Amino acid sequence: MSFIRKHYKVLSLLLLGIGIRLIYLLLFTQMLDFVNILAVVRSVAETGSMVGGFNALLRVGFESQLYGKIYYQTIGLWLTILDSIGLLHIEYLLDTKEFTDYSTYLNGLWLWSPPLYQLTLIKLVQFLWDGFFVAALYIAARHVNKAQAHLAVLFWAVNPYFIMINFAFFMPDIFMLALFVGGFIFWVKALKSNKEINTNTLFALALFTLGAVVKQVPLLAIPPLLISTNRSWRSLIIYIGSTVIMYILFKQSWSEDSHIINSNFLFSKESMALLANHFNGIPYFMYMYGFFMLFLLKCKEQIFQNSTNILLVILSIITIVYINDPIFFIQFVIWILPFVFLLALSNKNYHWVFLFGIIAMLLKGWTNESYLSLILSPTIGSLYNNVIDNKFFIDSLFNFQIYDLMLRFGVLFLFATILAESLSLLFRNKYLFSEIFERYIRGITIKKIVILYASIYVIFIVVDYSIKSKYVLIPQQKYQLSETQIPISTKPIIIHVNNTNNRIISGMRMSVMQSGRIQEGVTIFEFRENNNVIKTIKVNDHLFPKSTDDPFILIIPQKIKSNKFDIHIYKEDEVNKIVFFESIQLKQINFDEMSIFGGYERPDERDLLQVNFENVVFPIYFHGTYSYSDIGRAFAFHANSTLKKGFFSGYILSAVIIIFLSFSVYKYGRKQQK
Repeated sequence: MSFIRKHYKVLSLLLLGIGIRLIYLLLFTQMLDFVNILAVVRSVAETGSMVGGFNALLRVGFESQLYGKIYYQTIGLWLTILDSIGLLHIEYLLDTKEFTDYSTYLNGLWLWSPPLYQLTLIKLVQFLWDGFFVAALYIAARHVNKAQAHLAVLFWAVNPYFIMINFAFFMPDIFMLALFVGGFIFWVKALKSNKEINTNTLFALALFTLGAVVKQVPLLAIPPLLISTNRSWRSLIIYIGSTVIMYILFKQSWSEDSHIINSNFLFSKESMALLANHFNGIPYFMYMYGFFMLFLLKCKEQIFQNSTNILLVILSIITIVYINDPIFFIQFVIWILPFVFLLALSNKNYHWVFLFGIIAMLLKGWTNESYLSLILSPTIGSLYNNVIDNKFFIDSLFNFQIYDLMLRFGVLFLFATILAESLSLLFRNKYLFSEIFERYIRGITIKKIVILYASIYVIFIVVDYSIKSKYVLIPQQKYQLSETQIPISTKPIIIHVNNTNNRIISGMRMSVMQSGRIQEGVTIFEFRENNNVIKTIKVNDHLFPKSTDDPFILIIPQKIKSNKFDIHIYKEDEVNKIVFFESIQLKQINFDEMSIFGGYERPDERDLLQVNFENVVFPIYFHGTYSYSDIGRAFAFHANSTLKKGFFSGYILSAVIIIFLSFSVYKYGRKQQK
């Protein structure tokens, strides 16, 4: 009990983080990245080589950057354990047959995916490097500020993007960050020694090198590490030689799939994107990074005196990468977060740097809707994947391209500001911005920033879900388009809708376009129930698209709840030519029942929304509210046996108990402190 009294804050926050992650990894999955990684994992686990999985991904047209083989091997070992106790069978993962030869390997990659309970079990392996990461972050925090080190565990516990990248996207960035932060710890220790061959430097090199095998950015920290800790030419040769040997060892360059590893990891399009922008044949990045190293060499006695300056060096390197890298996916942006946090923890004057890093992360998260509630769709139902894009709603209020440009500019501006401040502190020992911002953010603590950060993300997820769930594509028959045009005239085109399941109708998606020159004119959509007009929507003809590649979406402000209603579509006058395209209705449902989501929401044909046309048929699909009963049907599919029901019940109960224990430990510790 004395241990709990002494460490109650850390223990309670650890339990909180574990509980939140258990719930999150059950509910949220980004299938595109998950299936991509899992295909290579199965290949490594089953054949010992990346070749089969990588070729299977190329066969379905999905080429992706590979990560370090050690990452796939670790997950493959976990799959082997699950296989040995009968919880899954590797030979049938993502396919319906075991491995025979590479030509047919994983032919069912996109047509079948592991059940939810298996996805959940597989993702538990991410706790391995998540544990390494929080341990490294906590130890690093004790080095810079022992009194507030528990805030590192709080930051890990509730940081939404640490959780997302690890447990929804299944990416190895947390694994890399654990090694990166661990390397920083040994770097700080190495500065305290004057030995010619420093074991702490070797440990830091080992961690940076292993991290670089997973994702390459820690390689960039090795030159400043050597600049600060090397004592002679002999030690420099030993350090460089050790690094090369460790890199070859960790990367497994001797293996039979080394060509795949080299060409699609170290020299892949994504990896080399950093060098894509250049002047006179030399990448801008090399100019910036090279000059930075030269200044470090010149000023090393002044700079490498404390852990704060090492953090500033790492921040400078990462922000130089951000400014030069045109790809800039969200998983790249989490790299800076542990280091801006540690910087703020080391000195309260740097709280604004931490705040800027957090804002940049949130802005980046908002630029892509697939980072938000859509990653719920594998769990709560594939229908939720067929929603109206955020771009449509943003465009209705504000030009989306300008909106996207402003967010990107904001992210780059924040990182450029952090870089400028870091360089000024390193080389001039002067603040450029901190003292100015301190006037406006005085009183903001790390704890407040972290909690505000997590709260804003949760609010945005809730808002995003509340919008998307109102505009789900309702199951109905598909259409096959022809080239025959159906012009809209003053004579109404009449459509009869039989809304069998009494869904709340919120919008329509149509293949309709302008034909010829457009003047001022109006097209009318009139909704009727029992021959009584219940709603009329007038659309300016200029708003219709100029091709069928861009479908027209009509939002119905006051949603329709009738089980039977008619739609009359007609022109107010004959000024403009607006056309549909004649089609036939197919005996297929308008979502892919053989998708990676498993098609488990396939409704009975009698329950489909029925659309009948009085004259000619043309494509018109309906959007409506995604109900709790839809979610219930999806979960019923996932738990369609007694064994699975027991698994999900026990799993959720365990998560709730762990969160309850978290609060209990905290209350007990606080009580004992008084």
